[in-house]
Amino acid sequence: MDKSMLPSLTDFDIYKPGYIRKVDKRGHWKPEDCHDLETRAKAASERVFKANSENLHSLWYIETAEQFYGMIADLSAERPHKNQDIDFVWIDAEELTLASIELIPSPGKHCVFVSNLHVNARIDPVIAEKLCLIMMQADREAQRCKKKQHTTPMLEYQTGKGCKATETSREHCDCEVVNP
Repeated sequence: MDKSMLPSLTDFDIYKPGYIRKVDKRGHWKPEDCHDLETRAKAASERVFKANSENLHSLWYIETAEQFYGMIADLSAERPHKNQDIDFVWIDAEELTLASIELIPSPGKHCVFVSNLHVNARIDPVIAEKLCLIMMQADREAQRCKKKQHTTPMLEYQTGKGCKATETSREHCDCEVVNP
């Protein structure tokens, strides 16, 4: 796989390091039935940060395109169909600070290269709404990593590297060779 054929972070409106939150549907970020920003933030927060007993939500810290590719491979590893659309929102680290969000290291499961970039964020419903409002005030949009255009080429690239998150026949990932 020719790396020049892969998307850059700017293709997803990511211009500096930050966090990725996978969402079930891009429409969850911008519910059509909500017209004012506060109502939209509340609805989005309920869908993007679904309430759970521990208020923990998965985030990935991303600085480079290579890390993004590893994250996509890690997210795809346990899916029955690997090359699916993956929707997400990007969160600026400063926005997490403004919302007083606690980050807890929680290593990823499959890709060696990005394992240490996964965290759980403690986000209760009130904080989730505050964070979504902050992000929406910054005109943040949900993004889609499209299956044919983005996900498939990234997974092929990761497979070529021997990434443990892909179905590879290689014994070692390039990440393990570089960082034994």
